Amino acid sequence: MKIKKSLVMILTLTAILLGSNVYALTVVSGTITFDELHYGYFNTPKAVYWGGPGLEGDVHTVVDSQNNIVTAFFSQSFSTNKEVYIVKFNSQLNELWNTTWGNTDNATVAGVFIDKSNYIYVVGSIYSQVVPSRYIHNVFALKFRPNGSLLWEAIHQTPNLDEVANSGVFDQNSNTFFVVGTTNSSSGSMFVKKFSKSGNYLTTFYYGSPSPSEELEVGGATVDDNGDIFIAALTNKTLWGNPTNYVLVKLNGTTGNLAWNVTSGALELTTRGVDVAVDNGIAYLVGDLISSAAPSNQYTFLVSINATTGVINWNTTLDYSPDYQYSAGITVNRHGNPVITGFVNAATADVFTAEFNTTGSLLWNHTFVKAFSDVASDIISKDDYLYIAATAYNGTSLKDQVMLLIYEDNYTFDFPTQGPFGTIFGIIFGVIVCVFSLVLITGLLYTYWKK
Repeated sequence: MKIKKSLVMILTLTAILLGSNVYALTVVSGTITFDELHYGYFNTPKAVYWGGPGLEGDVHTVVDSQNNIVTAFFSQSFSTNKEVYIVKFNSQLNELWNTTWGNTDNATVAGVFIDKSNYIYVVGSIYSQVVPSRYIHNVFALKFRPNGSLLWEAIHQTPNLDEVANSGVFDQNSNTFFVVGTTNSSSGSMFVKKFSKSGNYLTTFYYGSPSPSEELEVGGATVDDNGDIFIAALTNKTLWGNPTNYVLVKLNGTTGNLAWNVTSGALELTTRGVDVAVDNGIAYLVGDLISSAAPSNQYTFLVSINATTGVINWNTTLDYSPDYQYSAGITVNRHGNPVITGFVNAATADVFTAEFNTTGSLLWNHTFVKAFSDVASDIISKDDYLYIAATAYNGTSLKDQVMLLIYEDNYTFDFPTQGPFGTIFGIIFGVIVCVFSLVLITGLLYTYWKK
């Protein structure tokens, strides 16, 4: 069948016209940005509980690459001693497995973290009573496969047998992890133990004045992209002679050398650093503050510090007066905002969560209220969710059990709004394009037919 050349040309030009318009629209739409409007988190968190007839505590949590939630804590529900328990939930909060580790000693959990292959690490202390007034402590580290089977265990002892682990952190870049805590060593009152991901002990760093001995109460720790360690603590050694003030310490993760420390307070204030998070060159420190002007009121402070220089950018407070409040943890969400958690000691203890922007303004806060007491101990952020680890008082067993709260991000997309001038311009531009295309096609066809 013979096809006319004019038909071929019309089809070809039509295809070119449509393709050009599609390409133009693609280029234009690719330049349009859709702003995300973040409103904090929905005030209806999901909650999951785990526990037996005994006591659970020291609850820490982490989320793996498949959005499974791993929680580590101690439990006395199934033994007379405090044993380490690890429970893994899927993203629908269904339990996948649980496992335990323990010996004749008691155990406390200081942290849980996951490497890039979803292997699970748990750190803490084991302790036993020698005489009524003396205990011995040793640091432990455990590694589990993603299915919950134990890969290795490591127990590190020192001559003093007095190291109490308070926190731990994994450095994904160097595949090493640190256990941080307090000691009575002559080298310092804070220790930082470094291990390989295979469980090999590498070294111990120390911080704190040994003479006179500096009293340090160690809180949370984190690492930045350079592998440097940031540690929140309380110290009794300040320029003002105040009994206690917060201190944030930055150590080189390779050498253990002090990069800087920051402490602040005044004679009328008592402060303690509880936890720290680092993001985009900023270290955020959360802690508790008591003023002599209102000694019956303890409230929460948040400090923004330049992670390179140690210079304070700003500080702010969160006050639930007249109730006492205790901060427990801090994380940075996907919006780059610091989010803190803790509990308010009102008629019962209730978990609070609050989000601030990067200049210190409060964006959102919520208090999870129940009939019995709930005490927060850890917080992490991943994608659209906040995960808070806590204990919840069980009215049946009359003991604390594990509680996880999951908050979902509350946000919408802000689509560009087309104003009246944009509409008029769009109509005019569309007419011009159509007329130009028709003229071009007509001209080409006329030229072809004349031949």
